[in-house]
Amino acid sequence: MWSVIVLFLVGVVLSAFFSGAETGFYRVTRLRLMLDSRQGDNVSRSLLWMTNNPTAFVATTLIGNNIANYLTSLAIVLGVGLISEPVIPRLDVLAPILLSPIVFVYGELIPKTVFHDAPNRLLRFVGPFFLFCAALFAPIAFILWLFARMLQSLAGETPLRVQLDMARNSLQSLFHESELQGVLLPVQTGLAERLFAHEHMTIGQVAVPVSRVHALSEGASMDEIKRRARKLHRSSMPVLRKNRESFSGYLSVLSLKVHQDDMTQLMRPLVSIPEDMPILEAVIYLQTQHEPMAQVVDQSGVTKGLVYLNEVAGRLFNFRAIRTAEPTG
Repeated sequence: MWSVIVLFLVGVVLSAFFSGAETGFYRVTRLRLMLDSRQGDNVSRSLLWMTNNPTAFVATTLIGNNIANYLTSLAIVLGVGLISEPVIPRLDVLAPILLSPIVFVYGELIPKTVFHDAPNRLLRFVGPFFLFCAALFAPIAFILWLFARMLQSLAGETPLRVQLDMARNSLQSLFHESELQGVLLPVQTGLAERLFAHEHMTIGQVAVPVSRVHALSEGASMDEIKRRARKLHRSSMPVLRKNRESFSGYLSVLSLKVHQDDMTQLMRPLVSIPEDMPILEAVIYLQTQHEPMAQVVDQSGVTKGLVYLNEVAGRLFNFRAIRTAEPTG
């Protein structure tokens, strides 16, 4: 009977180990692993490799949890078999029901909670044994890796996408922890969250269509330029060509007031940016070129719309733009 009890406890301990390690991998700060690996820590270097190759990590935890569950189930079956005359009727049915909460609490719930609260320290502590198990399970893990590759080819989910998602979650967790520790201000954390929210957005998605842009006509008088700029609260105004399908440039209202020259002499060309350019890249480009606006073009070079630097940057950095929306009518 004692051997059965020991077998059951070994199964619970292994279940706790692999369940906790799994939670620790999802919660660990990759930056900490990178710093420790650069200092010559071989365990951290191996754990960092596993975070960059999640298939190996998932296969190890999957095999380990299955072995742990098999040992606990085997111990229960052997224990019931050793009792020749059960005191409780239908003990073979009641034993798994009575022992399952113990396995769940001590083999799943408590270790997951503990590793969730201190992932870096605990994962580094159990790292050597986890890496030993990874090497031990490598032949079986290779078969699971082949199966995962087959599913990835069918579903289109690549390891790189999983890796980027894990890195993004790790970075967001790092920002949150830094704010709690007082390293980052809430406004800095908010900026990072907005950058994450707009990372997949292109400049074409926020461009104002040509038909809705309030622009000057070629040959507009000085009084009209001042009136339109005052009404729209803009320091620079785009100028439409006669076909009203593209722009010939833009004017700085301040330059017109200072020089009082002809509009065509002070007109500056509009820079063009492709509609599939990421929104953050477009903001950096406009700021580098010191341009207040740009026309958005498709792959054929056809103008699709217009963007204002202050409005697009306002989406990312949450400051009040001069004018947050292009008026209609």
